[in-house]
Amino acid sequence: MQNTLTFKIVTPEGVTFEDTVHNVTVPTQSGEVGIYANHAPLISLVVPGELVIKKTDETIYLSVAHGVLEVRKGNKVIIIADQADHATEIDVEGARKAIERAEGGLEKGGLTTAEVETFEKILEAEEAKIKVAENHYQREK
Repeated sequence: MQNTLTFKIVTPEGVTFEDTVHNVTVPTQSGEVGIYANHAPLISLVVPGELVIKKTDETIYLSVAHGVLEVRKGNKVIIIADQADHATEIDVEGARKAIERAEGGLEKGGLTTAEVETFEKILEAEEAKIKVAENHYQREK
């Protein structure tokens, strides 16, 4: 029985991560989901938060935004997300500026429901980036 997963993260910019891993922990709408080898097939909505990838000799932390998680037979796992950033590459100051812009947009008022939802998604994703960066690397660009 295989004890590893083939794991891939795809964003609009391309493939953010692709490798064989031991397990992954994904923030989903239902809570954190731990995916190990031989996991049952699953489709779930990904929410902004910390994604943890464990390899045999390394743990990798990413910030992930909204997306979809699919666990397939054959130990294949894919996440398609709006954004996924390695903790070591997160621009904390840039995330703070994006939060300020989104909050300013929300304060204007007169927004459509779709516009409010867009600003709220930006806030969630940028706040997740800051949390991941501060928890693991505290790196400011």
